[in-house]
Amino acid sequence: MSTQNVNFQQTAWLKTVGGNIRRERVARGLTQEKLAELAELAPRTVQKIEAGRITILITTLRRLRQAIGCPYEALLREGVCRPAASQGTAEKAAAKAAKGK
Repeated sequence: MSTQNVNFQQTAWLKTVGGNIRRERVARGLTQEKLAELAELAPRTVQKIEAGRITILITTLRRLRQAIGCPYEALLREGVCRPAASQGTAEKAAAKAAKGK
């Protein structure tokens, strides 16, 4: 497999994951800024991740998953994004962040 093919596959995967993060965030009524705050990331980092322009560390993915309140599968694969389980998911995450975890 050529390096160019690997880079294309990685870029496609990053865009898929970024799109999944965006869908899950929007489904829960979170802005990029609020997600960044809950995940303790810079808002620009969330923007770049959602656009598929930067590689995601597993620790960053974990923080995003916890902040959004969804399973890893919802972020890593196409076609498994679900609507928010409950309206309170984002509110619980915000309350947890406000309490300092």
